[in-house]
Amino acid sequence: GVSAGGPFGTGVAGGVSFLFGDRLSDRQIGPAVQANGTVQDIGGQLQYANLKNRWNWGASVEHIPYQYGYYGGTRQANGLYSQDIILQRIFLDQAGVTTAYPFSSTRRIEFGTNATRVGYSTQVQSIVFDSFGNPVNQTVQKQPSYPAVYYASGSMAYVGDNSYSAFTNPIQGERFRFEVSPTAGTLTYTTLLADYRKYFFMRPITLAFRGLHYGRYGRSSEDSTRMYPLFLGEETLMRGYGVGSFDQNECSQRDCRVFNRLLGSRLAVVSAEIRIPVLGVPEYGLINFPYLPLTVSPFVDAGEAWNGRSERAFTLSPNNANFQTPVISTGVSARVNLLGYAVIEAYYAHPFQRPGRNWVYGIQLAPGW
Repeated sequence: GVSAGGPFGTGVAGGVSFLFGDRLSDRQIGPAVQANGTVQDIGGQLQYANLKNRWNWGASVEHIPYQYGYYGGTRQANGLYSQDIILQRIFLDQAGVTTAYPFSSTRRIEFGTNATRVGYSTQVQSIVFDSFGNPVNQTVQKQPSYPAVYYASGSMAYVGDNSYSAFTNPIQGERFRFEVSPTAGTLTYTTLLADYRKYFFMRPITLAFRGLHYGRYGRSSEDSTRMYPLFLGEETLMRGYGVGSFDQNECSQRDCRVFNRLLGSRLAVVSAEIRIPVLGVPEYGLINFPYLPLTVSPFVDAGEAWNGRSERAFTLSPNNANFQTPVISTGVSARVNLLGYAVIEAYYAHPFQRPGRNWVYGIQLAPGW
């Protein structure tokens, strides 16, 4: 598989998953394996679901490694140059149980609990070059990293979905999820999620709106040494601010305020789209071409990331010294359904709070929200 953008940037990985069930799909089991790099980067997941009774329940175990890295370099006194590749890994081991009770075909309540271990590993690959650029030595060393984190969490959510989807995105109805999830252990905090989406179908176009808040609250909610901050620039939230679209020309030698304003322990996002089915079928599409359904969507995304102790200022100036301010982007998106297997989105956006960039393009594998 390929990921473009996202919180860890662009990458390539492979995986395989299966889903087995009885004839009525009352009981299902789904194993999955992923690979990305070396043996220690192999991950897997096993899920079981029992849907026979009105109280649905399931269980899962997983081991998921995440890998990211960055470059560094030092000039040595003897004229040699050392290029360092710092590889950092996070190992997520988790076991959990979930249950859900449907009030109707469109409304349900969910409960869940899980136990989690998060391990860390740091490895430095150093390549030494002579003054002519020829490699003369190479070493791989394991460096001290953060101690493992253990915690348990529970969750309760009220979920609704009466939406109707077309080839690339929902076009009518509404979706929502309101969830609270307390966590205790090495880390103690509570996660709150409020996600509401509404779709107005005005044949053939759809007006789509979304409002979302996701935040961590409590004692450990801003422990940056053991938890990554939330990233507002995730392209499924805000287009035009993806991590892979930034370069050093947008930052000063001391800091990078244009990027730092996208980090925090709490996020809020509002989005609006006009979804136009350019290619489709006679019943839904301006042009009859069912082989490659295409939806074009002018959009506006707005959001803000902040911390509990942030000094916030409601200003849209891209040069404001207080980086905990709202950000906005607007542009046009094109989503294509690839033979029913995946939806790919390409967008062209103007990020208003990036004075060094006029327009930004991006590609991601994701259906419309």
